[in-house]
Amino acid sequence: MAEIWLLTLLGEWAGGWAVLLALAGGFVIGSLVVRHAGRRAWNRLVESAQRQARAAQAAGEGREPVDPTPEPASGRGGGEALTMAGGLLIMFPGLLSDLVGLVCVLPPGAALIRRGLRRFASADRGPVGTAYRDARAAGDGMRIHRPGGRVVPGEVVREEESPAAGSGG
Repeated sequence: MAEIWLLTLLGEWAGGWAVLLALAGGFVIGSLVVRHAGRRAWNRLVESAQRQARAAQAAGEGREPVDPTPEPASGRGGGEALTMAGGLLIMFPGLLSDLVGLVCVLPPGAALIRRGLRRFASADRGPVGTAYRDARAAGDGMRIHRPGGRVVPGEVVREEESPAAGSGG
């Protein structure tokens, strides 16, 4: 209802052509954002597959296998899905959906949304929290069995020097 009121107000203030141009511009900008995020996601997928192939080839040749885990993007944990969702919201006609889409696309807003979603998913309440916890445990289990895996369950025990051993020096 609020979007219709805002579009009506914009139409009365600027005219029908301005509303039509705003809707068309939102569609074009949203489609460009979705295309860019899709291309970035595709490139990450191809790079990951190439790393997996190099690791398998190195293991087959008896060389030290390289770690096939992808390098994290600088300051981003992927983020293509949120960017695509933002682009789709920008494409959807309406000023409020455009604003929400811009919040999803722009880095400060996207970081805030990611943090909130991560906090919601990591909570132990409900089926989402349980599924998130199980997925994390499965991912950690997969990394343990891979050569060069970084997650090792256990605890660290440090042997402290005894005062008598350290003073004789």
